[in-house]
Amino acid sequence: MMSFQKSHKLTKRDFLRYISGILSTAILTYPYQLALAKEHWDVIIIGGGTAGLPAAIFAAKKGLKVLVIEKASVIGGTLFLSTGQIAG
Repeated sequence: MMSFQKSHKLTKRDFLRYISGILSTAILTYPYQLALAKEHWDVIIIGGGTAGLPAAIFAAKKGLKVLVIEKASVIGGTLFLSTGQIAG
């Protein structure tokens, strides 16, 4: 039986790129975090995927003040990471 193992080699360049991305995101978003903390929201939705975005649109059309929080740099959730197809 053959054994398959993934190589998890992390280069210095990849490490520095990863760390700088984290730090720049934390630094750039801090003023926005302070501004958001002072706001009032009717609905807060965690995740900008295929469930969160339609829920946010529906709530906004009903006149509610909506905040969508997404951890990724792009919206779309796992749909963005997959082939981009919706079964149906």
